[in-house]
Amino acid sequence: AGQVLAVLSSPELGELRVSAIEKRAEAEVDLRLAQQNYDRQKRIAMLDIEQARTELKIDRERYDRDKELQERGAIPKRQLLESESKLATAKAAVTKAESRLQVVEAEAQQQRAQSRVQLSNAVYEARLRQLGINANSDGTIAIKAPIDGAIADREISLGESVEEAGKPLMTIVDSSAVLATANVYEKDLNKI
Repeated sequence: AGQVLAVLSSPELGELRVSAIEKRAEAEVDLRLAQQNYDRQKRIAMLDIEQARTELKIDRERYDRDKELQERGAIPKRQLLESESKLATAKAAVTKAESRLQVVEAEAQQQRAQSRVQLSNAVYEARLRQLGINANSDGTIAIKAPIDGAIADREISLGESVEEAGKPLMTIVDSSAVLATANVYEKDLNKI
């Protein structure tokens, strides 16, 4: 059991396999581009965050200095309020920079591309599962013997096209037990 009896090639499975390979190649290119875009957007976002934090630090120092000077009466209240407003704007800029929409979109694009890579073979693999077969790396299908035995009758020949589904390709006879009917003389029974 399990010996290869025939190797078949199917135009339908061949087309599905070629299509799956093409889709996978396209999906992998998209994935690489999405990864590059994500990396670029992430770098830009990190630079924006760093710049926003630097500006926040400067505005916080300015506010603290203006608050101290205003408490001593060295500057008008209006200048302190302006420093407080700039500090609030700088805090908002940090929050905005930390939640960059472009990074989120690039990450989503990358995930979609990864999904396309995973799904690229899905139709081909589903069809193989539906048929209950495994394809070789070259897209051919090996038909294996379900039992031990010998081929008694072959309905096909090399290179023949089989269009009819369910048509027997060959007959395998289980030779482990043979039932025979014969006319034997009683004197010859010991020879059998």
